[in-house]
Amino acid sequence: MLFRSLNQGREWVEVSSPDRVGALTKLQGPGNLYLYSARVFEPALREQLDRADSVMKDYQTLQERARIYQLQFNAALLLGALVIVGLAIFVALRLADRLVRPLGGLVTAAGRVEGGDFSARVDVDGKEDEIGVLAAAFNRMTGRLEEQTGALKAANTQLDTRRAFIEEIGRAHV
Repeated sequence: MLFRSLNQGREWVEVSSPDRVGALTKLQGPGNLYLYSARVFEPALREQLDRADSVMKDYQTLQERARIYQLQFNAALLLGALVIVGLAIFVALRLADRLVRPLGGLVTAAGRVEGGDFSARVDVDGKEDEIGVLAAAFNRMTGRLEEQTGALKAANTQLDTRRAFIEEIGRAHV
């Protein structure tokens, strides 16, 4: 027999059979008085109660599974979001590098031109974007500057030669 405790602190024993359910408890007061209470019911009710208990256990099992599946889903969703964010960062860095690298080449070449090196050129990837157009224009500009500087140097050399020749002629006549 299984003793159970009620809210008031009393213990009672469940009495059960296929066609009835009941309980036995000791009464307070003088003597050993017990109260037995039972109820007869249809055997189909016992089956329904057993099925209800089975359904309740299945429901509780399903609730636990649902919690586990929800946690797994949330973890998969978090992982998917992290992968997407990682890919977005990777693509953004690649795009930024693609845009900044030609600009860095332009800055370096402009520094060389500022120092007087008119042979500085920027690699043009053949792209028709703004950076490619700017690089091609920069290369044309430095090419013209190099040509003009060469022409000026040649003209200065020629002028120096003529001046030296004229000075020699002037010395020879004097």
